[in-house]
Amino acid sequence: MTGPADDFANVDFSLSVAKAGQLRAAAKEGLIERHPAFSIIDFDALEKTVARLRDAFPAHFLHAFAIKANQYPAVLETLASLGLGGEAAAPGELELAVRAGFDATRMVLDSPVKTADEIARALRLGIVINIDNFQEFEQIRGRGDLRQTGARIGFRINPQVGAGTVGLSSTATLTSKFGVGLRDPGNRARLVDTYLEHEWLNALHVHVGSVGCPLELMAQGVSAVVALATEINGRADCRKIRTIDIGGGLPVSFVSDADTPEFADYARLLEARVPELFTGEFDVITEFGRAIVAKSAFTVARVEYTKTMGGRHIALTHAGAHNMMRIVFQPAVWARRVTALNAKGEVKSGTPVEQDIAGPCCFAGDVIAHRRGLPLLERGDLVMVHDTGAYCFSNHFYYNALSPDPVYACRRSDAGDRYRFSRISAADFRT
Repeated sequence: MTGPADDFANVDFSLSVAKAGQLRAAAKEGLIERHPAFSIIDFDALEKTVARLRDAFPAHFLHAFAIKANQYPAVLETLASLGLGGEAAAPGELELAVRAGFDATRMVLDSPVKTADEIARALRLGIVINIDNFQEFEQIRGRGDLRQTGARIGFRINPQVGAGTVGLSSTATLTSKFGVGLRDPGNRARLVDTYLEHEWLNALHVHVGSVGCPLELMAQGVSAVVALATEINGRADCRKIRTIDIGGGLPVSFVSDADTPEFADYARLLEARVPELFTGEFDVITEFGRAIVAKSAFTVARVEYTKTMGGRHIALTHAGAHNMMRIVFQPAVWARRVTALNAKGEVKSGTPVEQDIAGPCCFAGDVIAHRRGLPLLERGDLVMVHDTGAYCFSNHFYYNALSPDPVYACRRSDAGDRYRFSRISAADFRT
């Protein structure tokens, strides 16, 4: 185990009042004793996050949750009931959105490689379709007369404004696989002409990227697409572009419980940089995912064994790549806080000792924290991995035929330290 130390030297590993109370309740319910590893989603916290999102933007903004971030039906059904839309990036996600009860008029299809059947289903449902490229445009145009459908259909634009600090999550580079490059020779003129020639094209989409993309870069990409919409509307001498989808990508801080940046921070920046979005001239869609669900959940795993290897302390746990694939394979980007707990779920005290937190998968790299300074873990202790609500449960890695760990919905039952737990099921589209 030769991974570099995770940079969490000055991070507060204490627990919030809510997390501490949920752990106590989980211990009373027998969850700690029953499961080698399990996760808890705080649905009260999730609802508060949605409320902050809706308060940050005007009413004409539709917030379509990026289903890829968390595909659990109970989560999707809750978000649909709160008035959010759903953004699907694959046929299975589209089916999940339909089953969860999202209104078709509040759904978006963003699949990068849409099949003819997928396009036909989306047109039947009447959902927003973001076209990835000109060949896909020809597929849709060949479906017949689309003028009377009332559908919102338009191109995904790559504004080619550059990358953030994480290349793999930056989607607005010069050579990104997504969308139509706005700066590539001839594309802007071709896009304008295509919109003017086809009455049913009435929307535009942009998504600059995710974690590692600063808000200024995101706003720059949105501004470029709003300028394109304004140009098309000016040439058409009418409100031809009615809908602008500005994507998601709001970063999340993994070093504390704070929501940084906040939705309101992004909204203020957008209003300053792209005021046209706030006048009601356009219907605006967002596609936030991680920022909605990441901080609503945490994962607890048992320390099954400990040992020392080459002078390094190693805790062998049930938290690994099967449920935290991104954390294991890209620790420099996706590392999370880990809190050391005793067997009762109480925070351990003691002098921090460098140790690796290793998982159950049978490959040497299955380590969720490298040389992390924590009170020395012992057999029977627990580790809590914070902020696992996004891209952990929906990104299961079936290596070694390890099953997904149990996930529990949690709600506060009264003003005291009491919580209700109910196990929720994952969606599984494997064939």
